[in-house]
Amino acid sequence: MMTEFFAPVGGILRWLLQSLLIAAIFIPLAAILPLASFWLCRTQWGAEIVFWGGPWSACFWALIFHVLVGSRFWRGAWSVTVWRAERGGFVRSHMKSTAVMFSALGASYALEFLYVFTVPPSTTARQLIPLVTYAPVAFTFWRAARG
Repeated sequence: MMTEFFAPVGGILRWLLQSLLIAAIFIPLAAILPLASFWLCRTQWGAEIVFWGGPWSACFWALIFHVLVGSRFWRGAWSVTVWRAERGGFVRSHMKSTAVMFSALGASYALEFLYVFTVPPSTTARQLIPLVTYAPVAFTFWRAARG
């Protein structure tokens, strides 16, 4: 009788632990991959890892730069509150940030596929893949810094 009462709690805890495990693995890898990608692209297998995993890291960094640089958090809580109010409040602000994140993911994959299908294969072309992968992050940083 008691186990039936706690069954939903077990499902919630399992989901929470899975989410925390995914976050504990994804966030450090996404944070390190932009720097490691230049080293990884020396080999064919490393370039494939950057090709498939790099856009996920790019969307992570686009979200970070969009929110932190856009809100100018270093000016204090008032700046963040004003930034959020200018963007339509809490929910609309989060919706826009999510749209920026997924746009960076899609743009990164689109630029990579365009690059792979238009540039002839060579060692130099393979080593420039990180620049193409993280171009949406640079664009997001530029847009956020402009205000």
